[in-house]
Amino acid sequence: MNSLLNRIKKFLNIQRALRKIKIRTRLIMTFLTLSLVPILIVAVLSFINTYMDMEAKAREYSHNISTQIVNNISYRFDNYIDKFERIALNSSILADIYNYKGLKDYRQIEISNRIKYTLASIVGNDEGIDSIEIRSRDGDRFYYTFPITKGSVFESNLITEAYDSPKIIWKVSKKEIDDDEEIYIILAKKMKIQFEKDVTGFTLMAIKRDYLDQICEQITKGKNMYVVITDQDGRIISHPNVNKVLQTFDKKILDRINYNEDIKKSGHDSESIFKISTDEGVMLVAYDVLPKNNWRVISVVPYSFLLQSTVNNGIMTLFIVIVCFLFAFFISLIVTKSISLPIKNLTLTMEKVGKGDLTAIVQAEWGEIHDEHAMLSAGFNDMIYKLRKLIDDVYHSQLKEKELEFLKKEAELNALQQQINPHFLYNTLESIFWMAQLKGENEISEMITALGKFFRTSINKGLEYMTIEDEINNVKNYIYLQKLRFSDRLAVEWEIDEGILKYKTIKLILQPIIENAILHGIESMEKDGMITIEAFKLGNTIVFQVSDNGAGMSVEELEKLKINYFNNFDRSLSKSVGVKNVDQRIKLYFGNEYGVNISSQLGKGTSVVISIPVIVDENDINNHRNTNIGGND
Repeated sequence: MNSLLNRIKKFLNIQRALRKIKIRTRLIMTFLTLSLVPILIVAVLSFINTYMDMEAKAREYSHNISTQIVNNISYRFDNYIDKFERIALNSSILADIYNYKGLKDYRQIEISNRIKYTLASIVGNDEGIDSIEIRSRDGDRFYYTFPITKGSVFESNLITEAYDSPKIIWKVSKKEIDDDEEIYIILAKKMKIQFEKDVTGFTLMAIKRDYLDQICEQITKGKNMYVVITDQDGRIISHPNVNKVLQTFDKKILDRINYNEDIKKSGHDSESIFKISTDEGVMLVAYDVLPKNNWRVISVVPYSFLLQSTVNNGIMTLFIVIVCFLFAFFISLIVTKSISLPIKNLTLTMEKVGKGDLTAIVQAEWGEIHDEHAMLSAGFNDMIYKLRKLIDDVYHSQLKEKELEFLKKEAELNALQQQINPHFLYNTLESIFWMAQLKGENEISEMITALGKFFRTSINKGLEYMTIEDEINNVKNYIYLQKLRFSDRLAVEWEIDEGILKYKTIKLILQPIIENAILHGIESMEKDGMITIEAFKLGNTIVFQVSDNGAGMSVEELEKLKINYFNNFDRSLSKSVGVKNVDQRIKLYFGNEYGVNISSQLGKGTSVVISIPVIVDENDINNHRNTNIGGND
C-alpha cells in the first residue's frame, strides 16, 4: 500500500513539475516524443523486416535458380541418354560388331560404313554431342566424327570402368586420344547380345562440357551470384572460372551438403538452402541434385550483397526518419502556437464569448499552478454560474414560442379541413340509402354507398393520417361516382406499387387533384377522356402522379396558375378544397421540400405530381411534426 502511495506521489510530482513549464513547451515536447518514438520503432522494424524479407527472397531465388538449371540439364541429359541407349541396344550394331572379326575386308568396310550411318542418323544435328565410339570385344573401333579411346580394349580406363559397372558410367575428363585437350562429359556402357555370356562391345559418348557453362551463365547473367556443378566427389564440372574445372570445390560447403544428404537418406527432412562461412566470406548456398548421376548444382550468393542492399535501405530509412523529425518539429511549432495563442487571447475575452459546455464545471486547480489553464478555469466557472440560468430561461422561452407557433399552424389546418366537414352529409346519406333499398332502387343504393364510404373516409374518426391503401380506396369511390356521371367519356388507369399501400399519408390529397383533372381537363371532352393515377416509392419519398389527356395549358397559363396557387395563397379567396389546399397541408405537415408540382402542355394534357415522405408509423409522424416545428420557426 505504501509503495502504491509513493508511486502516486511521484506521478503527482511529475505532473506538478510539468505544470510549471509553459503550455507551448509542454506541447512541443509531447508532440515530438509522440512523433519521433513511433517513427524510430517503425524504422527499426522496417530495417529488420527488410533484412529478413531480402534473405527469404534470396533463399527462394537461389533455390529456384538451382532447380531451373537442374531441370534444363536433366532435359538435355535425358535426350543424350535416350540416344546413347538407342545406340547401345541397337540390334543391328550388336550383330555387326559381333560378326565383324571373321569377315572379309570388303564386308568389314561395308559394316563400318553402315555403323557410321546408323550413328549419324541417331545423333542427328545435336551440337551438344561431340563424338560417338563403339569398341568391339576384339578391339575393333567404330566412331562418328572423332574417336574417344586409344590402344587395346582393356588398356582404356573408360572401358575398364564400364566393364565393371552394370549401369552407365559418367566421367568428366579429356579423351584418351592425344590430340584433344578439351574436357568432356563422357558416358560409357557395355554392350551385350542376349545369347552371349560375355560382353559384345562398348558404347562411348563424348558430350561437350561447356554446354553446362552456357546454361549456368544464361540463367545467372547479370545477377550477383554464381553456380557451380560438381560430381559426387566434389570435383568441379562447371564453374564461372574455367581454370577451376576438375578441381575440388570448397570443402566446407561440400561437407555441409553431404551432411544434409545423409540426413535425407535417414528419412528426415533437411533444407537444401543454408548460410555458411567460407574462405571467401559468408555465403548463402542453395543446391539440388541431378537424378541421373547424383551431380550437385550449387548456387552461391555472397551475404555481403544481401547486407549491402539492407544497409542501403537502412540509410534511406534513416534519412526518412531525419526528414520526418524535422517536419514533425516544424509542425509542432505551428500547432503549439495555434493552441497557446488562442488560449492566451481567450483569457482576455472569455467573459464576453462564453463558449463551452454550460453543464460542466472545471475542477479546482492546485494553488501553486498559475498557468493559462488555471486562469481559464477560474474565469470559465464564473461565466457558467452567471449565464446558466439566463440561457435556460431563454431556451424554455423559445420552446414555448415554437409550441405556440405549431398550435397556430394546426389551428389553421383545422380551419382548412372544416371547409369539407362531411358529418352532416354522411348522416343524411344513410337515411337516403335505406329509403332507396326499401323501394328497390339498387343503382341509387350503390351510388349512396360509394358516396357514404367517401365521406366516412373523409371523417376518419377525426384522424388526419390514414394508410395509402385507404386513400386509394377513397379515390376509387369518388371516381365510381364520377363515372356514373360521365359514363364512357371517362376512363381511369391505375399504376399502384402495392409495396407502398402499408405506408401512411395525410387524408384527402388525391381526391381534390382528381376532381380538378375532371373539371378542367375531362369535362370539356366529348369522349375518350383518360386519367392515369400512379403511386410509387422513390428513395425515401412517396410519389403520386395524376395525369389527364385534357386540353392542357400554355406556358403562360401554367406560370400564372403556379403564381396564384403557390405564391399568393389567400385563404379568404378559396371557397373549395383544391390544389392549393393540398399543397399547403403537405408543406405544413412535412416541410417545404414536399408538396404539389404541376406540368402541362397545351392540347396534350396536364400532370400533377404529389410528393410526401415515407411514413411507417406514429413515430415517423411525430418526428416529421417536431422537425417541421423547428424548420418553420
